[in-house]
Amino acid sequence: MNFTRNIASSLVLSLGITSLVVSPMSAESISDLQDQQASIDASIEQKKSELDTNATQKNATLAKMKEINDSINTTEQKIASFATQITDQEAAIEKTNKEIAATESKLEKAQGDLNDRLVTIYKDGQVNYLDALLQAEDLSDFLTRFEYLSYIAKRDKDLVDSVSETKAQLDNQKATLEQQLNSLNALKTEEESVKSLLQDQQATQESVYAELEKDEDALKENISVMQQTSEEIGDKIVALQKEAEEAAKASEAAKAAKAVSNGKYEIKSAGNGVWPAPESTAVTSSYGGRSHPIGGSYNFHLGTDIAAPYGSPIIAYQAGTVIIAEYHWSYGNYVVIDHGNGFSTLYAHQSALYVKVGDTVAAGQQIGAIGSTGSSTGPHLHFETRINGSVTDAAPYLGI
Repeated sequence: MNFTRNIASSLVLSLGITSLVVSPMSAESISDLQDQQASIDASIEQKKSELDTNATQKNATLAKMKEINDSINTTEQKIASFATQITDQEAAIEKTNKEIAATESKLEKAQGDLNDRLVTIYKDGQVNYLDALLQAEDLSDFLTRFEYLSYIAKRDKDLVDSVSETKAQLDNQKATLEQQLNSLNALKTEEESVKSLLQDQQATQESVYAELEKDEDALKENISVMQQTSEEIGDKIVALQKEAEEAAKASEAAKAAKAVSNGKYEIKSAGNGVWPAPESTAVTSSYGGRSHPIGGSYNFHLGTDIAAPYGSPIIAYQAGTVIIAEYHWSYGNYVVIDHGNGFSTLYAHQSALYVKVGDTVAAGQQIGAIGSTGSSTGPHLHFETRINGSVTDAAPYLGI
């Protein structure tokens, strides 16, 4: 069938694709692996679609098989009818044979009687009916002789007619028998033809369903192989991502260790990070309302001020990515680091910036130097913490 050949062809192609997509598992690029996994997943969806098509065809075939089964039942009923007709015809033939046997027996007797009469006539010579009548002594004897001779003649005629009729009857019976035999042979021939049709129908039914079952099994196996390959690539991606994460942590740790070992400053833990001004812990202004140190007006202070020597280091509170590194009239030189999950830190009034936008920094890595740029009355670090861009009190983060 065409559709089974098409499915078989698609399976060959899909199995070829599966063998190709397994080899790139050695690739170290997470992006490449993700692309390959996406391609395999797309192939899986395609095969599932083919499996759905196969199921539709299978249902259609089941419906066709029901029609075939109905036809088979009709055919079997027809065969049963043939069997009854054949039995009846054989009984009729048997009856006709018996009648023929009786007629043949009757004919044999009639022919025997006729033969005996012929033998008698042959032995006695040809009877001269006229001489027999003329030899009558009187009218009474004449009438007696005439009646007797008439009886003999009629009996001879009846004997001949009986033989003829019996022969004709026998011929008719034999003709009937021949017709009955022909009819019987025709029934048997038709019965064999219908039986052959029945066998073909059953073979077609079994073949079609077997092909669909085979195609369905092959599609399921194909999908299983591709799903396994996809899972293997997924495991490889997870492993590579874990390796990259561990490498990043190791790099951050190395940077932090280098910062500590350079002898310039000591890293101190603070809350969930490190103290951002390692050479001073003097907090000169906290988060909240205050009198502005320059104008004297009351305002709200957004950060925590830490007084420290001019030029001393400013370090990253946590690991992250630099998203701002610029000058502002109020903040002066300042840096903002994004730490993920909406959390960021701000470092203002720096005398020098040691990082730029896009840099990845480790916890404890120096990002600038203490200064008094912007709106400031002396060297210090203005430190802010923000959640999704909104300022929050830095004290809990600094552990103060």
